[in-house]
Amino acid sequence: MKKQHLLLLLILSLASILIIWFIRSRGDTQIKIGAILPLTGEAAQYGQNDKEGIELAISEYHKRKKPEQPSIAVIYEDCGTDPTKAVSAFRKLRNEGVHMIIDDAISSISLSLAPLLEQEKTVLISTGASNPGLSGISPCFFRIWNSDAFEGKVIADYMKKTSPQAKLAILAINTDYGKGLENVLTKELDGGQIRVVKVERFAKDSSDFRALILSVLQEKPSHIYLIGYATQNGPCVKQLREGGYAGVIVGTVAMEDAQFLKLAGASAEGVVYPYPAQPSGQATSDFVSAFKKHYTKDPQILNDCGYDATNLLIKAIESGAHDGASIASFLEKMSPYSGASGEIKFKKGDVSKPMEMKSIRGGAFQRLK
Repeated sequence: MKKQHLLLLLILSLASILIIWFIRSRGDTQIKIGAILPLTGEAAQYGQNDKEGIELAISEYHKRKKPEQPSIAVIYEDCGTDPTKAVSAFRKLRNEGVHMIIDDAISSISLSLAPLLEQEKTVLISTGASNPGLSGISPCFFRIWNSDAFEGKVIADYMKKTSPQAKLAILAINTDYGKGLENVLTKELDGGQIRVVKVERFAKDSSDFRALILSVLQEKPSHIYLIGYATQNGPCVKQLREGGYAGVIVGTVAMEDAQFLKLAGASAEGVVYPYPAQPSGQATSDFVSAFKKHYTKDPQILNDCGYDATNLLIKAIESGAHDGASIASFLEKMSPYSGASGEIKFKKGDVSKPMEMKSIRGGAFQRLK
């Protein structure tokens, strides 16, 4: 009888050792998240801001994770604003076994990657791509920034209310982002009293806009709608004011960027633009506090979106999702998530966050009353 008891104790001890070993061995596993970002070039600030948010979320996860949970590593790939480089980066990440990727605020990058996702069973969360053509493009594509279809409507509504008989000229970057917003706004204004009197497009590496400005000013527009990123918007606004333009400059969400203020200087005063309404709640205040403590500075554009995108993938991992299909299913079906950037609930990969009009006053970004 004693031998049977001893044998049972031995079996139970061995089983306990195996269970502990299994738990600990699982804790030593590592899950990889890919991040395809413009870490260099004219949109580098967006990529760097995203990276800061991602790194903060990963740091917080490792501080709270239990021994049996896997560690998470982020593999960063620099794509600039080049879709070809982005596709190469995607292939490289897939070869390394990555099946969840975060990308940045460049619509042409997301548009180049979206057709690959379902076939490669890979989930992509974009933090800022806004082209309307991305809506429902793939069951594996998600974005936590509003579609330009919404942003363009906000601008159109603002102009109809404040300047119903405006003469509008459009200066747009010649990319999917620029074309998308241009098309949305002109469609929203079609049939109304506001007239689009001129459209000029510029290359993404442009810095001298004087010839285009001269062409535009010949039409005597009351408003100019400028679609670009900080590296183009700053010089363009400065040259517009130096060229004598005293009318209203309407921008995009990209105006809320410290780099734009630096490049435009005093010429930025009075620029109006739409922007996601400041979210409130515990998640936002906790993020701001954590970001300031970690980086000793205030968060900027996309810091919160990079943070939210990473935390959404972490939630999927913690739920037991282990591949692209199960992660996509988790994101599509999840309850509304209170993130640093506001409430996130996906509908065919899109979110709908409230927006408001803002203006630059005294060198600061102010809510437009």
